[in-house]
Amino acid sequence: MSSAAEHDIQIKDHWFKYSDFTIEDGYRKANEILASGDLPTAIFCANDYIAAGAIRAILLAGLKVPDDISIIGFDDVDVARACFPRLTTLRQPLLEHGRLSASLLLDLINGNEPANRNITMEPELIERESVQSIPIQTGSTIPQQ
Repeated sequence: MSSAAEHDIQIKDHWFKYSDFTIEDGYRKANEILASGDLPTAIFCANDYIAAGAIRAILLAGLKVPDDISIIGFDDVDVARACFPRLTTLRQPLLEHGRLSASLLLDLINGNEPANRNITMEPELIERESVQSIPIQTGSTIPQQ
């Protein structure tokens, strides 16, 4: 969230919702946000199922995705390509996860104590139709990668 603050992007506490990772709960949590009347420009969901439910809630409320609210998911499962609009999401490197997990498991089976380390795997942004581009305000800058 510090990056949002650096770019003067407001994130309100009542926009944070805990979910059970289902389409139905995504629908319920999005409706809670919609009922507040204080709408964000975008919602990031912890998985694609929550995002699919959020899209449904937004559309049934008479709003448009991404024109009124952008939605992004996480995982890139089949529902991301099946919902309308198709969901922009972050794809996890599952093959790499599997290889690393198998390697760590084999180390344990062979009696080797795994090293205590942090492993970072970068997700891949899969751009589809559920996120709208927002023009940068004059004088604002977004850091280049």
